[in-house]
Amino acid sequence: MPATDTTQPVTEPTSLDGCTACSHVRDDHDQIGLRFCSATLAGNLARGCVCPASARLRADIEEDGTTS
Repeated sequence: MPATDTTQPVTEPTSLDGCTACSHVRDDHDQIGLRFCSATLAGNLARGCVCPASARLRADIEEDGTTS
């Protein structure tokens, strides 16, 4: 029986779509974030996020204990 290719192409989200790897808006990604999320999707990995949006959120939480 011939092998069936079950891989899914990685598609780039539009600037306003949420990233399927981390759910941040594409515009919140820097170049490292884009590469990290693309690799996360391509490798079907479950891992954290390196987007600048995550860093800002962590800083806000550490500063005042809220997620605003």
